[in-house]
Amino acid sequence: MRIQKARETGRNVTDTLKIMWRLDRTVVIVMAGRALIEAAIPFVGIYLSEYVLDRLGPGCDVRALLKVVFAAVGAVFGMMVLSGYLKKLFEVHMGICVHRFDMEMGKRTLTMDYELLESPLVNELRTRIRNDRDWGTGFYAIIWQSASFVQEGLSLLIAVLVLAPLFGDGQAAGTPWTALMILCFVGIILFSNIYLTKSRERLFKMLTQYGASLGYEDYFLYRPWNHREGKDIRIYQGQRLLLGHMEEGEEAAGSRRDKITVSQSRSGLVSGGSAGLLQVLAYLFAVIRAVCGAISVGALVKYASAIYRFSQALAAVCGAGSEYVVAARRNQSTLEYLNVKDVLCRGSLPV
Repeated sequence: MRIQKARETGRNVTDTLKIMWRLDRTVVIVMAGRALIEAAIPFVGIYLSEYVLDRLGPGCDVRALLKVVFAAVGAVFGMMVLSGYLKKLFEVHMGICVHRFDMEMGKRTLTMDYELLESPLVNELRTRIRNDRDWGTGFYAIIWQSASFVQEGLSLLIAVLVLAPLFGDGQAAGTPWTALMILCFVGIILFSNIYLTKSRERLFKMLTQYGASLGYEDYFLYRPWNHREGKDIRIYQGQRLLLGHMEEGEEAAGSRRDKITVSQSRSGLVSGGSAGLLQVLAYLFAVIRAVCGAISVGALVKYASAIYRFSQALAAVCGAGSEYVVAARRNQSTLEYLNVKDVLCRGSLPV
């Protein structure tokens, strides 16, 4: 069951990315380029710190050192300027992509068989789409979340590559402490992923239940403000019935909101706690290796900074990934609407 849901989520993500690529390739290219630049900027400073600290001391060539520092600072400045340019370019092309997607939805409505427009299938899809978009999980949100997820994922990948020598060099590899540390890392990450996966399933179910009931409550809450329907309600003396329904619905909605809040808070606690625990263990391992003389002072600063970036990126990836998976699953109704197959024949009938 879980494997099937994972495959469906994967197909939704893949289909959405294919639509983005088909509608406007520039938005995908710019998104990936800016994410790579934003992820790499902090690590330029990290490597610069190691370079400077390891070369300070007697006999230091200050002039050569300053050349490297100015080159690194200039590179960071250029990367930040390019990132700012790509950000605005991304926003422009994202608007273009969303506009073209809305046109795709409109075209599908205009070309769909007339009898399908009022069919139970399409009516149910329209209700699900409206409910899903009420939670801010439309195509526009998918693009934003894709950019955030890619950036944090690249930052996590670069941090892992920077930290790899700390655990995998000749002196550290094969020692019991290194093996124990790696096992602790793998155990913490697996526990966090399993818990967050189950939390996403609970959240998706609660959002679906809450969204469906919210649609009925909104009908009774906002429709009476229309004076025409308000007259009918008064003629048939239905005020007490509707007010009672709204009060009961609000109490039930408040209870569901509390459950959603608790679920999200626990997920944040597990995600942040796992990242913090990994950070503490990695700090201890790096300090022990520095005390034993296995790494230099500059390397210690580099690894400490990379460990911090790793923990921050891991927490961000868990959070962004959870939101992205939920948004992708709630975007399934839109994809199903676009792929509804017509039943009438197109063109002339074969003889």
